Order: sequence, then structure tokens, then C-alpha cells
Amino acid sequence: MVNFMDLRKLSITNNHFIMVSISMLILLGFWQLISLFYPEQFLPSPVTTGRVILNLILERDAAYHIYVSLYRIVFSFIWSMLGGILIGIVMGVNRVAESLMRTWVVVGLTIPSLGWALLSLLWFGLGDHSAIIATTLTVTPFTIGNIWEGVKSVDRDLVEMAKVFKIRRLKVIYEIYIQSLLPFVFASARMAFSLAWKILVIVEMFGLGNGVGYMLNYSYGNFRIDWLMGWLILFICVMLLIEYLAFYPAARYLFRWRKEQIL
Repeated sequence: MVNFMDLRKLSITNNHFIMVSISMLILLGFWQLISLFYPEQFLPSPVTTGRVILNLILERDAAYHIYVSLYRIVFSFIWSMLGGILIGIVMGVNRVAESLMRTWVVVGLTIPSLGWALLSLLWFGLGDHSAIIATTLTVTPFTIGNIWEGVKSVDRDLVEMAKVFKIRRLKVIYEIYIQSLLPFVFASARMAFSLAWKILVIVEMFGLGNGVGYMLNYSYGNFRIDWLMGWLILFICVMLLIEYLAFYPAARYLFRWRKEQIL
């Protein structure tokens, strides 16, 4: 018997990837058109950039620098999510904690990432620790804000109803609190991962001797726009792979109970 719901989900997925492919082709065509009016040294064409990317992939250094950057991003992501979820939940359920920490969350949101990058390099030296700490300190306030709002948005009427019907506390926590917080946690995870990459590049450019940020700075110092664009596009592709191989399937699984899937 044909499962029409599975066919509909497959159709939505296929349409999504078709639209992504079309948008990429339009972007490449526009890029190619614009590059005809400028010299290669100023704006390399997609073909030239593709050759650079291929050379980077074939070199061992490319894999090494991408691995180093991903290693730092993952550790920063884990720490910022753990800290952000814990503090956000405490602020959401406790008014005293909310009053005490609200101002500091706002302060954390306003401090520029460059400030954390420079301070971490001065405090912790030129190593992985400075990159991970600077990235974590920058990303965590955003995660706290999302989780904090998520806890406050939990339907109190459902909680009171569960108490009236004497539903087990563990079931209340899972069915109401966790299910209500999942969209906020997932949105925070996506944002934290992409934001961590942006912050990390700054730290690597300023004080580290490896990583994608270092190679971007190296390309800039040698006036090689083709190298710079190659590194940018290469790592963007890595991040897109993570999005579509990890975050995208996770979203479809976690929110499969919804009528409209998160894409």
C-alpha cells in the first residue's frame, strides 16, 4: 500500500534541493557574467576559482587547515551550547537568576567578537585555547537568549493541567518542557555553529598559525584573490555539507510530528 505521507515528504525534499540547485546555477551565471568585465586578479571567474579549489583539495595542507578549524568550531559549539542551555533554563524558571543575569547577557551580546579575540590572544597565548575561549564567549550569550525565551514561552496552562491530572513529573518534563524547548535548542544550535565559524576566522587571522582563517590572511597578504575566494568557498561547502548531512536530517527527525517539516 502506498504511503502518501512518505511520498509527500520525498516530494518536499526533492523540491527543496531542486530550488537550491537552481539558485546556485543562477549565482554562478551571474558571477561568470560580472567576471567578464574585470581582470582575473580582481575578480576571478568561477572556472578559475574552481581550479584553485581543486588544487587546494589535492594538497594535504587544505585538509589539515580545515580539520584544525572544524576541531576548534566543534569544541566551541559544544561548550557554548552546554553553557547556554544551562544558564538559559535557570533564567527562564527562576526570577532571581533572571534579574541577576539579564544585564550580563546583554553585555555579552554587545561586546564585539574582535574584542574577545584580542583579549583571548593576550590572556591565553597563540593556541587552540584562545580560539575556543574567544568563540565560546561570543556565541554563548546568543544561545542563552534563545533558550531563555524558549523556557518563558512554555504553555503554563498545560503544566497546570498536568498537575491537576497528577501526571508523572518525568512525563511532564519530556512531553511539555523538552518538546517546547526543542525548536529553540535546534535554532540555537544552527546559529551557534555558523556564528562560531565567523568568530573563529577572526581569531585565526589575528594570532594563529594554522586554520582556514590563517590561510585567508595568508592569501590576502600575498594579494591572491583567487586563493582567498577558493578557501572561502571550500569551507562554505564543508559547512553546507554539515548542514545537509547533520542538521537537516536531525530537524526532519526531531520535528517529524509537525505537519510542516522544518527545512
